[in-house]
Amino acid sequence: MSNEIAIIGAGGHGRVCAEAAAAAGFQVVGFCDSSTARGTQINGVPVVAATPADFAERYAPDDIQVFVAVGDNDTRANLLEEVRRFGFRTPPLIHPTSVVSPSAEIGDATAVLANAVIGANARTGRGCIVNTAAIIDHDNVLENMVQICPGVRSAGTVHFLSRSFVGTGAILTPGIIVGRRAKVAAGAVVISDVPDETQVAGVPAKAISRRPHAII
Repeated sequence: MSNEIAIIGAGGHGRVCAEAAAAAGFQVVGFCDSSTARGTQINGVPVVAATPADFAERYAPDDIQVFVAVGDNDTRANLLEEVRRFGFRTPPLIHPTSVVSPSAEIGDATAVLANAVIGANARTGRGCIVNTAAIIDHDNVLENMVQICPGVRSAGTVHFLSRSFVGTGAILTPGIIVGRRAKVAAGAVVISDVPDETQVAGVPAKAISRRPHAII
């Protein structure tokens, strides 16, 4: 299998993932980004396409792998679905400075970034982000498209439902459930379950808003 990879998204998260991919031994051949002109060099890596469809016209799925590096959970999910329809492989991206337990399971298209820790028997679904220096302790479960921001500390047996978001530096105590599309604010200390579609903040964390969404 070729070690060449393209990064979908050339924003901040995309640039972090490109550097993580290079550190992990991939050859980063280019970015795909709709807001940046083709041929533009970003940290020495060219923008080679605007959209996954544009990219698919230039590259064959057997020749290159793809990583979708967009922070917004819904946008990332849509782009990943599009990339997979074109037949591209979407491997996990694991920075070599991270610590991943041999009993952990990392889903495809998931980023585990620098100095993150994934504990024993933890598992992630598809398209998750475990960002810089986050700790996901033993038996945590991340369903699809969960985003864990830098410096999060999640104790054992926490369950993150699909498309939930945990802000920078938040702390989660053992055994809680973070609901679908729920949002934990930066610096919050979460000591009880967070319902679906709910945003919590503070120490201890309390609900500050709830908005209806289609649960996916």
